[in-house]
Amino acid sequence: MAGLLLSGIVSIAQTRQLSGVVRDSTGNALPGATVKLIIAQDSTSAITNPDGVFEFEKIIGSEFRLKVLLMGYQPVVRKYFFDSNKGMIVLEPIVLKVRVNHLKDVNIIAVNPITIKEDTIEYSAGAYHVRQGAMVEEMLKKMPGISVDKNGNVTAQGKTVSKVQVNGKDFFGGDVKTATQNLPADIVEKIQIIDDYGDQARFSGVKTGDADKVLNIQVKKDKNNGIFGRVLAGAGNDDRYQSLVSANYFKNDKQVSVLGNFNNVNSDLFSFSAPGGGAGIPSAIRNLGSGGGGPGGGNAAGSTGTDGISDVKSIGANFRDQWGKLSVYGSYSLADQHNYTISQTLQQITSTGSTILNKQNTTLNTGKKDHRFTWNMEYSPDTLNYFKITPGFSYNKTSSDQNQAFNFNTTNGRYITYTTSASPTVNGTILYNHRFRRRGRNVSLLGSINDYQTNQDQQTNNISVTQNGQSNIRQLIANNNRTDRYVIQFSYLEPLTKTTFIEINYNFNRTVNNNDKVTGNIDPVTEANTRVDTLTNQYHYVFTTQQAGINLRAQQAKYNYTLGIGFQPSALDGTNLNTRIAYHNNTFNWVPTARFNYNFSRTERFTAIYSGMANQPSYSQLQPVYDYSNVQYPVVGNPNLMSEFTNSVSMRFNRFDISSGNIILTNFTVNQTENKIVSSNTRSSRPGVIQETSYLNADGYYSFNGFYVFSKPFNERMYTLTLTGNATYASNISYINHEKNDGQNLVLRQQAGFRTDLDAVMDVEATAAYSLNKNQNSLSSQISSRVSNWILGINGKNYFGKNLILGYDLTKTLTSGYANSVNGNPLLLNTYVEVEFLKNKMASVKLSGFDLFNENTNLSRSVDGNTVSDTQVNRLGRYYMFSLCFKFQKFGL
Repeated sequence: MAGLLLSGIVSIAQTRQLSGVVRDSTGNALPGATVKLIIAQDSTSAITNPDGVFEFEKIIGSEFRLKVLLMGYQPVVRKYFFDSNKGMIVLEPIVLKVRVNHLKDVNIIAVNPITIKEDTIEYSAGAYHVRQGAMVEEMLKKMPGISVDKNGNVTAQGKTVSKVQVNGKDFFGGDVKTATQNLPADIVEKIQIIDDYGDQARFSGVKTGDADKVLNIQVKKDKNNGIFGRVLAGAGNDDRYQSLVSANYFKNDKQVSVLGNFNNVNSDLFSFSAPGGGAGIPSAIRNLGSGGGGPGGGNAAGSTGTDGISDVKSIGANFRDQWGKLSVYGSYSLADQHNYTISQTLQQITSTGSTILNKQNTTLNTGKKDHRFTWNMEYSPDTLNYFKITPGFSYNKTSSDQNQAFNFNTTNGRYITYTTSASPTVNGTILYNHRFRRRGRNVSLLGSINDYQTNQDQQTNNISVTQNGQSNIRQLIANNNRTDRYVIQFSYLEPLTKTTFIEINYNFNRTVNNNDKVTGNIDPVTEANTRVDTLTNQYHYVFTTQQAGINLRAQQAKYNYTLGIGFQPSALDGTNLNTRIAYHNNTFNWVPTARFNYNFSRTERFTAIYSGMANQPSYSQLQPVYDYSNVQYPVVGNPNLMSEFTNSVSMRFNRFDISSGNIILTNFTVNQTENKIVSSNTRSSRPGVIQETSYLNADGYYSFNGFYVFSKPFNERMYTLTLTGNATYASNISYINHEKNDGQNLVLRQQAGFRTDLDAVMDVEATAAYSLNKNQNSLSSQISSRVSNWILGINGKNYFGKNLILGYDLTKTLTSGYANSVNGNPLLLNTYVEVEFLKNKMASVKLSGFDLFNENTNLSRSVDGNTVSDTQVNRLGRYYMFSLCFKFQKFGL
């Protein structure tokens, strides 16, 4: 008996917990690997989680073996010996090497160009050759499924990339163009396109809601220890100039980058208003409770560059370092921009039985100053606890001077506005995550506060001339708005078995808005400002949503899924502080959650997702006071609006054939919205007013979107054929003169591209694209429209010898269906000759010509309810520039 008791005590003493991580040869985690633990004659298995981590509990003995298997990689078998008194064992990372298969009559490309993971598509930079000194943006243009437009905006699998990271951390606050247009391609090891569901999802593995597209730039290890950058200066005719300074110091976890850009050729260094240009607001917070009620559909043609002519001055700095167990990274960006635009718009406003044509000619001068500060602190005191604190600040100051001449029916006149505004934003987020010693048990808590203010002063002067005489309405409008948002998110994960987990979650989101609007009429003779009480309002509203739910998550070698249910009560409380009238609306929604991933192989995956989200109306849609800042189109809010709720189902299938190099990326999404916030337009009989707009809730909105990419390389990627297609159908709802109008909007786009990439000879891509935008409406066929575009282009570089480059970008646009008063068929040609010199081509001179035929313009159509607008805007025209560029780099410091 004593022997048995002693044996039991020894066994208990020898029980321990074992954990480790599986990575590939580049250090990236490998999820879905099978890890088999063998002790004597017994064995058990585990599957690595999305971070490549595996865990075993109640390990007895000091000697065991591990066998690691993963499709596409060489198996690994290791034997371990440990001190029997050690209670918890954390193994060194297990590295798997890619398996090399020799197939008869099949050429395997030396570099595997693409790897498909659950939420990540990974491109190997070595498979997409670019000229030495090229920026990351040039490499992205070669990667199937990724597109870069003329303004530098990046989309991946049909969705806008909203944030950029370098080695897994935000770079310049996640500003996409700042990284892609200023980091050299030759430092890049991999490009990763990640579906980001937020930090909490990364820890729990339970992914719900809509994901952001994040671009992560993985730097080569031998390039992550040195200095690099460039200095550029250029001068041209018509007083055109451009200067750029970029300096970077990378040393392992430490990064210091400084950027400066001064030009008057419409070149932005930072994107303050674009996705990823926010003041460090996490995506999971930005996506909560967004406003609704946007316009129907639009289409653009002949578009290259930024509207108008801009003078831009920008500077910024980015910092990152590892201080012991504390990781810090952040940035500061400053821009001063002046923009001048000239536009012509033809509006067709249709009501039952009649149509108004409104012609507008507008000049707009805008000045903007933007500041943005982001900071992140990540602290991991041990392997079980993690803290992240993210403060942020931004400030925008804008002034604009607009002068618009208009003509509709028998009315003509001029509308003049001068506007100044200041918008400070302060926000902060705190995340805490704790991983328990029991495998899979996890708890996380996130809290966020965001304070956004806008203080705007606007002077308007509306002069209208009709058959009955002339009217002159001058107003001074002061509009001060403050929005505070508070968010709390809680998640607890409990393992049920080795492969199944249950998550309990709770989300609280409250938005508090205070709007103070004062409108006064200015006497044209005495200049006296008289307050107009009927156009003045103080409005306070609070939108609160709470969601509690439970999810079941299962993970197997070939598939994983999440099934759950939640309930979401929402309350919208508004008070008109002038009249003391209060408004209250409650809604309740059941929110199912579903996600399924199936891994056919390491290069073939299928994913299906369902998500739901409540969207609040904006204060301008709620405020029950007329806004006459545009007298032709006054707007009044509806305080009885309810929040809308959107159900979304998406499916995607991605496949890469290693033997042929063929790539297929597909995505299909269906959205259905209850209580959709829609516009209600009413024809006005008052002089100088075309129609009034208010807002209603309506059911019946739904949309479909499909996207695909097919890419086929030939002759070891010397030639590549790429087909890209996108289709969107939306059933929109609007009201015209109190009658319901059902609108159908169909947008199609198909593009074919053929790239020839001959090293040291040429890198050329020819493209042909066709797009169609069709709108039909139930109330009147006159509101219906159809526009189409053919865009034919060739873009490339030819290399002559070792140092001479000829670059060109030729685009011809053919449009159909636009108003006859605008020209939408421009032929655009940009070209340059560049000579590289000095050792390693560290310097170059370039002579460039932009828009040589002087036809650059932006033509677009938008459809909103009963209004069809065709707009043509000026863009920077023909100019020439001579520039000198010096590059510097030194690695291995």
